[in-house]
Formats: sequence, C-alpha cells, structure tokens
Amino acid sequence: MLPDDTDEALATTAAAIARDPASPSAHAARGDLLRRLGLPCEALDAYRRALALRPGWADAWQAIGHCLADRGDAAHSRAAFSRARALRPDRREATLAGAARDPAGAGDATRIGYIGADFHDGPRAPFLLALLRGHAARGDEVRVYARQRARDTATEAMMAAAPRWAFVDGEGDEALARRIREDGVDRLLDLDDRLSGGSVLERCPFAWAGPEDAPSPAVPESRPPVFGRFGSLASLDGATLHAWGTILRAVPEGRLLLGDAALNDPRVRERLARRLALHGADPARVGLRGPVP
Repeated sequence: MLPDDTDEALATTAAAIARDPASPSAHAARGDLLRRLGLPCEALDAYRRALALRPGWADAWQAIGHCLADRGDAAHSRAAFSRARALRPDRREATLAGAARDPAGAGDATRIGYIGADFHDGPRAPFLLALLRGHAARGDEVRVYARQRARDTATEAMMAAAPRWAFVDGEGDEALARRIREDGVDRLLDLDDRLSGGSVLERCPFAWAGPEDAPSPAVPESRPPVFGRFGSLASLDGATLHAWGTILRAVPEGRLLLGDAALNDPRVRERLARRLALHGADPARVGLRGPVP
C-alpha cells in the first residue's frame, strides 16, 4: 500500500537517513518506497547502500533481485536471489527452490513443473492455456502444482492440456518439496512472482495469446490508436520511457494510457509526466490513472 502523500513519505525516509546515515533499515525503507513509485534505478542504489552497511543481509539481496528483475536484467536478478537463498537457507523459498533435481543427472527429457495460484479465469488464463498447450504439442512432460482449491472452465481447460495436475493449497512446504522431488521435476517455475527469490529457476516468458475466436489486434480507422499498460510502476526504467517516447513520436496521432495504484497520487502523476516529457512523450497525449478491476 502506498502512502497518501508520497512527497511526505520521501521526505520522511530522507530525514531518517539524515538522522542515522549508517542505518541499513532506513536505506532499505527508502528503496522500498522508490521502487513502488516506479524509480527502480534509485531504489537499487538505496538497497545497495543498505547492503554496504550490512553485508550478508538476505533481505537486501532479495530486494536487489526484484529491482534487477524490474529492469529486465534476468541473469543478475537470479544471481541476487541465489545469494539471498544461500544466506537464509531456512526460508520456505529455499525449501522449494531445492526441490527440483539436478537436470545434469536426468534423462534426455526435461520434466517441467509450474506452481501458482492463478490457474482460473482471468487476464492470465489465455496465456497459461497457450503455454500448456504449447508444451503438450511438443510432447514436453509438464506437472502443475495449483495453490488453489476452486476450479472453473479455464482451470478445466488447463487441466486437459496438462493432465499431471495437483491441487496443493494448504500443503506444507516440506510435504510439497517432497512431492516435487518424488515427481522428478527438473525445472520448477513459480508463476506467482516474476523472477522471485522463491522457487523460480528459469524465467517464464509470456506473449500475446488471445482467445481462439478473437479478431486480430487492429485499430479502427475511425479513431487514432491508444497504447495501454496497466501494472506496477516499478519496472519503468529510462529505457522503457525512451521507447514510449519513440513510439508516440512515430505515431503522432496516438495516445498512451498507464494505470497503477501509485498514480492515484497527483504528485506521482506529475513526476511520471515530467519523466515521460524528458523522453519526448507529449504529456497532453498521456493518460495517467489508478488501477481498474
């Protein structure tokens, strides 16, 4: 949850650091706030200062991993998460991360496991269904561990695509890790937290996979195109903003619509509008709003 007054919150964290510059917690708290405000580079600097003051702090390595993931640096984010797990092997993430076997000792076929709580109707459903059907078409051996109790038509379709399925909501970490080991899973991917410090061993890519009967994406000739993104501001680095500025300059009649909870704060909207303008995006052609259902 973001504070109602982000400028005040930033001032508060700055004051805490001024009072005690050697406090790793103060720097980490500022990093948390900066990341939620869509400033991953500044957040990364804050987390690194915290780590410099408290070497071997697993939470700081975890936060650095998330920041690097926000910036699309998959290799270094995985390295940071691995460092966090090594420093805190007692965590539940380490329990599940160690559940998959070493593929070097496995046979020719890689057994892939997916774990998550969102195998039901929703924005992810077409992507997950296409992913599982793609595995089935290639003959991949896939196992799904669903952290959910209810099922709907989307769940049933996914179960048909990947019949090796287990509902594991409420199952303890040790029992779940034992189940995964017994299933002989080589690669375990956690779909609930992109490149998380948890059980992700590889990155799971997603691409557009609309319903089979959906028309091809197209813009009616009667109106200009509107490009949209609804999600956390944490991943908005300079490269992303530069790309959006380039797109809007290339499509002078187009508009950009962004939505996130942080944008309920007018100060955050103003700050993001200024950053976009620096990259050539006309603020008059950018809509900034809070989240939608």
